[in-house]
Amino acid sequence: MKNKIVTLVPGACIYHDIKNERLLLAEVELPGVKKEDTELDVNEDGFCVRAKRKNYIYDSCFETAHRIEPDKTTARFQEGLLRLSMPIRSEAAHARTIAIR
Repeated sequence: MKNKIVTLVPGACIYHDIKNERLLLAEVELPGVKKEDTELDVNEDGFCVRAKRKNYIYDSCFETAHRIEPDKTTARFQEGLLRLSMPIRSEAAHARTIAIR
Protein backbone atom coordinates (compact mmCIF):
# COMPACT_ATOMS: atom_id res chain seq x y z
CA MET A 1 0.00 0.00 0.00
CA LYS A 2 1.36 3.41 -0.97
CA ASN A 3 1.57 6.26 1.52
CA LYS A 4 -1.35 8.64 1.19
CA ILE A 5 -1.28 12.32 2.04
CA VAL A 6 -4.37 13.34 3.96
CA THR A 7 -5.53 16.96 4.19
CA LEU A 8 -7.02 17.96 7.54
CA VAL A 9 -8.84 21.09 8.67
CA PRO A 10 -7.40 22.37 11.95
CA GLY A 11 -9.64 23.27 14.89
CA ALA A 12 -9.79 27.02 15.43
CA CYS A 13 -11.40 29.61 17.65
CA ILE A 14 -11.58 33.33 16.79
CA TYR A 15 -12.80 35.78 19.43
CA HIS A 16 -12.59 39.37 20.72
CA ASP A 17 -10.04 40.16 23.40
CA ILE A 18 -11.99 40.90 26.61
CA LYS A 19 -9.52 43.65 27.54
CA ASN A 20 -9.43 45.34 24.13
CA GLU A 21 -12.52 45.37 21.91
CA ARG A 22 -10.40 46.49 18.91
CA LEU A 23 -8.40 43.23 18.95
CA LEU A 24 -9.30 39.79 17.61
CA LEU A 25 -7.54 36.71 18.95
CA ALA A 26 -7.35 33.33 17.27
CA GLU A 27 -6.14 29.91 18.37
CA VAL A 28 -5.50 27.18 15.79
CA GLU A 29 -4.79 23.62 16.93
CA LEU A 30 -2.01 21.91 15.00
CA PRO A 31 -1.11 18.80 17.04
CA GLY A 32 2.23 17.21 16.23
CA VAL A 33 3.27 20.08 13.93
CA LYS A 34 6.52 22.00 14.31
CA LYS A 35 6.79 25.77 13.96
CA GLU A 36 9.20 25.46 11.02
CA ASP A 37 6.64 23.32 9.13
CA THR A 38 3.91 25.97 9.43
CA GLU A 39 2.99 28.79 7.01
CA LEU A 40 0.69 31.68 7.86
CA ASP A 41 -0.75 34.20 5.39
CA VAL A 42 -2.75 37.15 6.72
CA ASN A 43 -4.86 39.67 4.80
CA GLU A 44 -7.49 42.21 5.87
CA ASP A 45 -10.28 39.62 5.63
CA GLY A 46 -8.68 36.82 7.65
CA PHE A 47 -5.85 34.30 7.53
CA CYS A 48 -4.75 30.98 6.00
CA VAL A 49 -2.73 28.29 7.76
CA ARG A 50 -0.78 25.51 6.05
CA ALA A 51 1.25 22.98 7.99
CA LYS A 52 2.81 19.55 7.40
CA ARG A 53 3.13 16.59 9.73
CA LYS A 54 4.35 13.26 8.33
CA ASN A 55 1.62 12.21 5.86
CA TYR A 56 -0.83 14.89 6.98
CA ILE A 57 -1.34 18.39 5.67
CA TYR A 58 -3.31 20.97 7.62
CA ASP A 59 -4.71 23.56 5.24
CA SER A 60 -7.46 26.02 5.99
CA CYS A 61 -8.48 29.67 5.63
CA PHE A 62 -10.50 31.59 8.19
CA GLU A 63 -12.49 34.74 7.52
CA THR A 64 -12.87 37.25 10.34
CA ALA A 65 -16.04 39.21 11.13
CA HIS A 66 -14.05 42.47 11.00
CA ARG A 67 -11.37 43.77 8.69
CA ILE A 68 -7.98 43.45 10.36
CA GLU A 69 -4.56 45.10 10.13
CA PRO A 70 -2.30 42.44 8.53
CA ASP A 71 0.88 44.48 9.11
CA LYS A 72 0.17 44.71 12.84
CA THR A 73 -0.88 41.07 13.32
CA THR A 74 1.40 38.92 15.47
CA ALA A 75 1.60 35.14 15.81
CA ARG A 76 3.16 32.72 18.31
CA PHE A 77 3.47 28.95 18.04
CA GLN A 78 3.90 26.73 21.08
CA GLU A 79 3.26 23.02 21.62
CA GLY A 80 0.99 22.57 18.60
CA LEU A 81 -1.04 25.73 19.23
CA LEU A 82 -0.82 28.73 16.90
CA ARG A 83 -2.01 31.98 18.54
CA LEU A 84 -2.71 35.14 16.58
CA SER A 85 -3.37 38.68 17.77
CA MET A 86 -5.10 40.73 15.04
CA PRO A 87 -5.91 44.44 15.50
CA ILE A 88 -9.25 45.42 13.97
CA ARG A 89 -8.86 48.02 11.24
CA SER A 90 -10.25 51.41 12.09
CA GLU A 91 -13.13 52.17 9.74
CA ALA A 92 -12.72 55.88 10.50
CA ALA A 93 -9.36 55.82 8.73
CA HIS A 94 -11.15 55.16 5.44
CA ALA A 95 -13.88 57.76 5.82
CA ARG A 96 -13.84 60.66 3.43
CA THR A 97 -15.77 63.84 2.78
CA ILE A 98 -17.77 63.96 -0.44
CA ALA A 99 -18.79 67.23 -2.07
CA ILE A 100 -22.54 67.63 -2.55
CA ARG A 101 -23.50 69.01 -5.97
